[in-house]
Amino acid sequence: MKAISEGIYQRGKHYTKYVRRRIPADIRATHPASQEHIVRSLGTADLRDSKELARAELARIDTEFRQKRQQLDLSQVSLNPSTVHRAIHWLNCKLSLEYQVENGTSPIKKIWRRSGAGQLSDDGCRPAG
Repeated sequence: MKAISEGIYQRGKHYTKYVRRRIPADIRATHPASQEHIVRSLGTADLRDSKELARAELARIDTEFRQKRQQLDLSQVSLNPSTVHRAIHWLNCKLSLEYQVENGTSPIKKIWRRSGAGQLSDDGCRPAG
């Protein structure tokens, strides 16, 4: 592949132009192990058209990289005990208040107590203290 301009390459007997962007190390795990670059055809052999198309295509590739980073950030959220306790607390407050009012207790509140995460207030929606 022959470099024509910054980020624009040419290959083949028809001189078709391509863009090529290296996959950043922090998101390399989201792509096949053997793939180091994203290569996309611009569908033209004209250099002037290819420069305009390259800007748009490189912007799309950068957007894809941002989305992959966000996906990785979400998939790497730690489920440490503190996070689990906060999730149980949130569920108790948001999903089971009606059950708690009708029956005077909540199964989620019992799990919270058994986990040793501390006491909840009388209303069950905020930590006691």
